[in-house]
Amino acid sequence: MPVKSDQSTELAVQWITSFDVGEEILRHKSFREVTFKGLIPLVGQVIVTLEGPAHRERRLIGSKLFASLRLKAAEDSFIADFTRRVVAKAAAQNRVDLVPLSYSLMAQTAGRLIGLDGLSSEDTAAEATYLLSALVSGTQAHQPGRPSYTRRAARDELRNRFIDPAIARRRNILALHQAGRLSTGDLPSDLITLLLLHTTQAERKWDTRQIAGEVAFYAVAAIDTTASLAPHLFHHLYEYSRTNPAQPLALANPYFIRLAAAEALRLHPAIPTIFRQATGPVKLKNGLTFETGQTAGIYIKETNRDPAVFGHDPDQFKPGRIIQAKTYRAGLSFGGGSHLCLGRELAVGTPEQAAFDSGNSGTELFGVAAILVQSLFEHNARPDPAHPIPELSPYARDVYHSYPVIFG
Repeated sequence: MPVKSDQSTELAVQWITSFDVGEEILRHKSFREVTFKGLIPLVGQVIVTLEGPAHRERRLIGSKLFASLRLKAAEDSFIADFTRRVVAKAAAQNRVDLVPLSYSLMAQTAGRLIGLDGLSSEDTAAEATYLLSALVSGTQAHQPGRPSYTRRAARDELRNRFIDPAIARRRNILALHQAGRLSTGDLPSDLITLLLLHTTQAERKWDTRQIAGEVAFYAVAAIDTTASLAPHLFHHLYEYSRTNPAQPLALANPYFIRLAAAEALRLHPAIPTIFRQATGPVKLKNGLTFETGQTAGIYIKETNRDPAVFGHDPDQFKPGRIIQAKTYRAGLSFGGGSHLCLGRELAVGTPEQAAFDSGNSGTELFGVAAILVQSLFEHNARPDPAHPIPELSPYARDVYHSYPVIFG
């Protein structure tokens, strides 16, 4: 059934499992985003909670950030070089837990992109990642040996420790630029700088609190999706190579791993359910109707396994899967419509090529998860047999909490 209805309230949530229906709702102009409305009391109105002109304004700034990332892909190999150094260090120690490794790596990578200079070491990256987890989950994110934070306390500590000092440093850099002591080319091309540049030109100025909220959201989104994807990608590729011995696995081919990353994210979306609320009466193409104020709950994990779009074996991991035309390989994992995730290329690269090669690799992104996993295989990483990986519970969030690997 493509639709499940909860009849417990007058305006029942309509649960969507059909890919085409889910995609239509995400693109429909008569639905507004409500998945993240719980963030507003914590971080204020950020890009994912805004609609209309205010959302377009924020999205334009974010687009500049990721356009800059794409333009620098050919000349700035920081992400790839840094990832390989991190993996080489882990390989020298012969074992590592892939979960904290991927979170630390992504925190340091995202820190550079966002402008959080204090995340340049493993210790500070781990501290920031913990605070971001507490911002999302509160005391449920508590780790032994660390303070227990409520969501508000985590927000305040994150600002005091990392975000506000970074904003202050960027304000000082912009003051030097405005005084003619720095050229435009010398300015950092990170999110904080772009936000500050925009607010100096906008009619309505943003205070530090508003900028800090946007920065916190970007940090959570950038780190969590990629870091939780990497263990799934590694696990699927390792099992794929074992169960398909007659089929050569192109682990040295970044185009193949890029496709595999999108396929892994299709099976394991970071956000399991996306909610949209009708702003007026709506009738969809299949005849399904919504009243004003009614909510659609889109089961992303189910829409991403719709056989009408992904074939007769949608539960299987197949990097070379043939899918319906004009469909993202990661399904609806990045949402859709006006709220389509801006950072999808940072997570999985540019995965829409049908073949495992390309004629223009210099300006393409391969995604941090793909680069990390490829580097692991280059060092002959494999699951640690002394620490079997537990099966993921179908009743919990689809993430690994630990994934020990060994090398050689």
